Amino acid sequence: MKRYVKMSLSVFLILFMLLGSLTGCQTDMPEADLPTTDNPFVDDPFEQNDNSTPNFLGWLRHGAADSILDENGLRAAYEYNGGKFELDYHVTATGSAKNVGFLLFLDGIPQPYQINGEGDMDYMHTFSLEEDDKDYRFSFAFIPVTGSAGDTLKLSVVSVNNAQFQPDMKTSTSYGFYHDTLESYFTIQFATDTDYSEEKERMAALSSVGVATKDMTSDFVNTYLDTGFIVDGQTTEERLDDAVYEFINYNGETVYDNINISDIDTVHVVYQMVGTPGAVYRVSIFANHRPLTNGEIMTWDMALSKGKVAVLETDIDVSLLDDFTTFYVFACPVDTVGVPKSNVLLGVKTNSVLLYKETD
Repeated sequence: MKRYVKMSLSVFLILFMLLGSLTGCQTDMPEADLPTTDNPFVDDPFEQNDNSTPNFLGWLRHGAADSILDENGLRAAYEYNGGKFELDYHVTATGSAKNVGFLLFLDGIPQPYQINGEGDMDYMHTFSLEEDDKDYRFSFAFIPVTGSAGDTLKLSVVSVNNAQFQPDMKTSTSYGFYHDTLESYFTIQFATDTDYSEEKERMAALSSVGVATKDMTSDFVNTYLDTGFIVDGQTTEERLDDAVYEFINYNGETVYDNINISDIDTVHVVYQMVGTPGAVYRVSIFANHRPLTNGEIMTWDMALSKGKVAVLETDIDVSLLDDFTTFYVFACPVDTVGVPKSNVLLGVKTNSVLLYKETD
């Protein structure tokens, strides 16, 4: 289970991991002309050795390089006037946090982009920053995937810690504390319609996609909500008004690390959300950091309401996947009209799981 409560707008991340260093695989995605590094890891991050102790491995901070402020000193919206939009950005990190990738979402829709207006247009680009505490500057450049004249849309910039890491099923079998996310967001006002045309091919590996709402039963509460977990004097169930919880299972089972897909045709995924009434999340399903589709659609909306569970189900055609596939679900809040302004909702990501095929 993952649990999310209201958060500050500060874009700052502290990473703690267990001691140990193992080598995994690197996924195939664009990198910003910086060297790839080996990755510290633990075989089983859910079982800590008695002799191991927490180790501070680094911090990460990222945001707009030159924020636009209004007359009140508050962050103002950027303006889109057609063609390619460019957001000047910066990132600073130390330790293992210097290995980072970025996903962009515009109005909750995965947004392909370039770095500095050059190179491949892709959904993720990765960086291996060379120096601690150095401010690296670059830009995200893209033609918006959506937007019409008069729209004001939210752009979410989501960092993924050590996004290149992938277990190799020899020295490592899970992602441990890697692939955690940190989000910064901005607004874009559209003075004109976007002229986006589909350029990036997407994999149509999803079928039988369905979104539904069901009653939150006592069985669901007992299975998924730890009523013994107390925060600020409230149980998990009592905090559903100002917290968001997500749950995912694969072929009917909760999985934290990997699934052998060598001898199966499909993986049935059930993704569930509960929490803050009135919030609507736009959900994307990723394989190796690129969104999957059902041939037509790559996002689905899930509305949260009191006493209800929002459910998305789908089947994944594993024959279309690589031998090693990093899989996760990401959900962006896109409608918070009914949510108190004090409750700042950010995107949520499931733990990365490896779908792998055994090879000779």
